[in-house]
Amino acid sequence: MRHDLPLGLRHGGRPLKSWLTTAEPPWWLAFLAGGLAGLALPPLGWPWLLWIALVPLWRLSWRGGAVWGAAAVLVSHRWLLALHPLDWLGVPGLLSAPLVIGLWLICGVAAALLVGLWCALVQRAGPARLSTALSAAWLWAFAELLLAKGPLFWIG
Repeated sequence: MRHDLPLGLRHGGRPLKSWLTTAEPPWWLAFLAGGLAGLALPPLGWPWLLWIALVPLWRLSWRGGAVWGAAAVLVSHRWLLALHPLDWLGVPGLLSAPLVIGLWLICGVAAALLVGLWCALVQRAGPARLSTALSAAWLWAFAELLLAKGPLFWIG
């Protein structure tokens, strides 16, 4: 055991700097950042958290982007779970919970696909270029606009 290293590195750990400079951050960082993005939205409404949550997104592959997107939407759309029971719509109690949970999970999968695709496009174009940053921001805003104007506006 090497005593000249910090405690976490003595047992084979990696320094935080290596996690921030590798090509792909660990999946849990994508999950945590996505969760922060979900918390930034109402009802908590701490928009400054979104700036922190977006930092790892720039370096994620499509898999990491999918984890980020799913976590963000599953946290921000937790209100869907409060729709249960759906007896006010005439849905029986036994069917209500699976419907609500299924709808919530479908929203998470849709976000995973969209953000994963966005991350794949960013990585393919080269995230270090200014033109990529501008194009990626435009693409994100355009996708949000399409979601907001479409029939499934409540997903985005």
